[in-house]
Amino acid sequence: MKIGIIGLGRMGRCLVQGLIESSTFKKSEIFFTTKHADTAAKVREELGIENCDSNRDLVEKCDLIVLAVKPQNVAEVLGDVSGRFKGDRTLVSIVASISTAQMEGILGKGVKVLRAMPNTPAFVREGITAMCLGSHATEKDWERGALIFKPVGKLVRVDERHMDAVTGLSGCGPAYIYVVLESLTDGGIKVGLP
Repeated sequence: MKIGIIGLGRMGRCLVQGLIESSTFKKSEIFFTTKHADTAAKVREELGIENCDSNRDLVEKCDLIVLAVKPQNVAEVLGDVSGRFKGDRTLVSIVASISTAQMEGILGKGVKVLRAMPNTPAFVREGITAMCLGSHATEKDWERGALIFKPVGKLVRVDERHMDAVTGLSGCGPAYIYVVLESLTDGGIKVGLP
């Protein structure tokens, strides 16, 4: 099985590193796309994985596709690859606030979509990811999606109706708590604590 990641920002990179460290996928089975050529060169050098020339090429080459772009870019990116999700391909989105129904509407009938929300503790392999199935996704797709997130922490299954709450609470919450702790540390140093 081959995995492709569309958009290799911080979380996309985190997931790739988890997959490589855990030996879930070989480097030769992981592909990516990114908007910027300099970023692609840097990722190839740092992670040892190959980029595809386009999102279309990536979808045609891979069985499991992770969508890791900004919400405002989803319609454009999915519109570009619409019609390419043939056979047994699964899309896993980590994009905040875009429902499986919205993605299915762009991609067309029958496409298997999962929606997931990892959180920042994934960077230290202690994350909690919530994931739900779209209307055409099966248990096989769930198992495929689980391969991506288990190397970076725990995985829980939720109903789609809870995903926005998960995004706001557990998706962003750890980062806000970190800011509070960092501020307390800075305050202690400012008043003279070693």
